[in-house]
Amino acid sequence: MLYDKISELSRYLGIHENLDRAIHYINETELGQLEFGCYDIDGDKVRVFVQDNQLIKEESQEFEYHHDYMDIQLIDQGYEQISYGQGDMTPSQEFNVQNDIGFDICSERVDYYLDTENFVAFFPEERHQPNHFAGQGPNVRKYVFKVKLTE
Repeated sequence: MLYDKISELSRYLGIHENLDRAIHYINETELGQLEFGCYDIDGDKVRVFVQDNQLIKEESQEFEYHHDYMDIQLIDQGYEQISYGQGDMTPSQEFNVQNDIGFDICSERVDYYLDTENFVAFFPEERHQPNHFAGQGPNVRKYVFKVKLTE
């Protein structure tokens, strides 16, 4: 997992060529000009979802994960809690290969907060729980980059 200031994204160049494409796109694009929806940056290797998400107030031990894709999440408007799942993990839903998403119940969590200054990136297999209310507004405008890290 990476959690850092958006202004420090370039520090992570060289980890993977698809991650490099995403970082260059973030640094060179006026993301706020994008309409809601999905944009292919490099086919299925790098894409971004521009979302207006209603934040969740209910607590849950269920965390999502992916086999092939890294999630990079940035906030354009709002403030959200995003959590990292760890400890004992028990599958709660069958893994969906087509959508590259699975869900586990995790016995432990570490909470992070996203605002317009920072980002979080979860590598494949890292359990995470986005879109949770963090004591401010009820929704966020955000960007979720899907970066393929497997061949």
